[in-house]
Amino acid sequence: MALSGTLIAALVALGLILSTQRGLDRQINTAIEADLSGFRDLYDQRRLIGLREGMERRIAAGEQDGALFLLLNRDGTRLGGNLADWPEEIEMGDVRRAFSHNGEAFRGTGVELRGGFGLLAARSLSARNALLRQQSTAAGIATLIAFAASIGIGALLARGIERKLAGLNAVADAVTRGNLEARLSTGNMRDEFDVLAGNIGDMLDSVKGNQDRLRTLADHIAHELRTPLNRMRQRLAQIDTRLPAPDPEIDALAEEIDATARLLDTLLEIATTQSAELDFLSLPPLSLTALTQEMVALYQPVFEERGLRLNLNLNAQKQVSGVAPLLQQMVANILENAIKYAPEGSEVTLSLQDQARHVALSVHNETGAATPLADDALFEQFRRGDTVQEQEGAGLGLALVRAIALKHGGTATLGQERAGFDIKVRIPHQEI
Repeated sequence: MALSGTLIAALVALGLILSTQRGLDRQINTAIEADLSGFRDLYDQRRLIGLREGMERRIAAGEQDGALFLLLNRDGTRLGGNLADWPEEIEMGDVRRAFSHNGEAFRGTGVELRGGFGLLAARSLSARNALLRQQSTAAGIATLIAFAASIGIGALLARGIERKLAGLNAVADAVTRGNLEARLSTGNMRDEFDVLAGNIGDMLDSVKGNQDRLRTLADHIAHELRTPLNRMRQRLAQIDTRLPAPDPEIDALAEEIDATARLLDTLLEIATTQSAELDFLSLPPLSLTALTQEMVALYQPVFEERGLRLNLNLNAQKQVSGVAPLLQQMVANILENAIKYAPEGSEVTLSLQDQARHVALSVHNETGAATPLADDALFEQFRRGDTVQEQEGAGLGLALVRAIALKHGGTATLGQERAGFDIKVRIPHQEI
């Protein structure tokens, strides 16, 4: 029995370590990709000067977050960043590799920008490795305690360990799903679990701070770009009024400027949603069924115009706590994506059902192929399915859906058990 208890504890500890490692690696990789995406956007908008300025601001704002950046000229000379030389381990291409800098481990990705410029973004692995070592130590101690408890020396202690391991697994799972607000509670004993809980909390605070700074940077960039876009739009309008006849090229430029402005508005909306603080205790109860019915009435003519049959199954009775405009935007984006992915003449099923703890909203089209992307990649910003590449849009609609769902304590996922386009959103219902 002692061997069995020890084996179970070891397996639980190993599962916890692997789960935490996956969560930490995903966060580090996400931070690297966010850095590269932000710098690419700066380069596309303001070319090399804007990229260098943005990189220096990023370095100045996050000098304690373990980030390394390097910008190279076409001939390999350094143009900017806080790294002197390009690491030998890093090759051009969207591949993350580990390397050492000043005796510290880093993971980074090197890409080639249009024009032949080299860009490297990397994050330190020191906090990750230290946390995993700390967790391994804690897991070893937990295994020994479980062994002692299994031979009758601490039944109550064993139950306490199980609760703490369950808490660790719950936090690791929440972090993997993108919830950086999850934290472990600490007791008064200040044992290894409490130390580990504190370390995990500090690590998540650091990661969340990095993401907040990235969102702030994106918010500032979007605000700064709105003014020149408005000026260009006004100048085009003035030029157009002085021409003897309408100029199709001016109209096309105006449409491009308007599309860019709408893109910035959506980015700002996503950033605002992610940074908003919601007090669920003070929010009024809402009927997600009534709200969905209102949005369906607005989009019904669009479905009819596309020759789509809309099958409604709105049976949810429980109410949710939320912000009505945000939830309306979420439903609208889901309907718009359903229209994009549904072949003409097909049937779209919209369901709203009560579950044990959630109200579940799902949209499904059996004949529509969403995308070959896996792991909910469609919910990432600027990611679009292959079947809608020729349609208007920037790939931000489902990113906003997930941001709104997460802000309301829910989830947004792509269904895996059915073929076709299948989105599922779950929002916690009010407790009676």
